[in-house]
Amino acid sequence: MSIMWKYLDKRSATIAAIKDYSSMQFIISHTAEEIKAERDRMSSTGSPRWDGMPHAHNPQAGEERSSAYNKKNRALSHLVILLFGKA
Repeated sequence: MSIMWKYLDKRSATIAAIKDYSSMQFIISHTAEEIKAERDRMSSTGSPRWDGMPHAHNPQAGEERSSAYNKKNRALSHLVILLFGKA
């Protein structure tokens, strides 16, 4: 049975919540510990890429992105002037 159907009716939901109190209390009290344990297991250094290709920083990547934004802004300004005229 889906949990949604279990708690749909308010009266039945109250009864079910009282029955599930001990399991809910266990989940609430142990969730922080489980999250900490998972976080400790996950934190590690990344593995190197072994594809055989050299990797270099592209110094023009930032210029290509800003030029695209500049073109968009110029086109938008031009459309504003066409629609509403110069301010």
